[in-house]
Amino acid sequence: MYDIEINDVSVNYGPICALQNINLKVKSKEFLGIIGPNGGGKTTLIKALLGLLKPTIGSISIKGNHTIGYVPQFTFFDRNFPINVLDVILMGRLPKKISLFHRYSAKDKKRAEEIMDKLGILEFKNRQIGQLSGGQLQKVLIGRALITDPKILILDEPTASLDTKTKKEIYEILKMLNEDKTILIVSHDIEELFSYIDSVTYINKKLHYHKNDSSLNHEDIKKSCGYSVKLFREKEIQNDRIII
Repeated sequence: MYDIEINDVSVNYGPICALQNINLKVKSKEFLGIIGPNGGGKTTLIKALLGLLKPTIGSISIKGNHTIGYVPQFTFFDRNFPINVLDVILMGRLPKKISLFHRYSAKDKKRAEEIMDKLGILEFKNRQIGQLSGGQLQKVLIGRALITDPKILILDEPTASLDTKTKKEIYEILKMLNEDKTILIVSHDIEELFSYIDSVTYINKKLHYHKNDSSLNHEDIKKSCGYSVKLFREKEIQNDRIII
């Protein structure tokens, strides 16, 4: 069974083609890595999956209207905002239309504490987010996405700027969550991610998909991308960080 089906999707921004004839089927509980150059369409694909962007042509189908949890890059999160960990996670429970004095239920707070405990951040529940390390904040953002009990979890560069040890902690958490969730992760750390993902797709307007099995190696990536994983990461550092 597939949780996500993308059929002949193209997205244009005026005369600019961001995605061209994308076809992809993501199985239930699949762990999919998404790589590609800046400006290649990764962010456009995420926006389309989240329903924030309508394809110019083609269709995207989400199985049974599954709830999607989204984890943005924490670099785009205002760490100086005066809010604590518990309240950030509870924000995921906010309805689309809220009253000025919205109150969370006891059930909401209990669920938030269960998630914090699972992620190993319960002790920080009353801590202001600016006092957290990068890894701790990333876990908080994952917690915020989890509080709606999504069947599909999409993460945009969740390990950017984190050290190797913390990256491994995040990947281990995601692998644990993958036991009952479909996960899509945009990442430049494909070499570190290889041991956790089931498949990898390379996007540069068009899409190349590979199953992560014993037959997949750097040469497969090189054939579809035009260069090896190592060179891919080096080129990304040199390129301007322009995201379409």
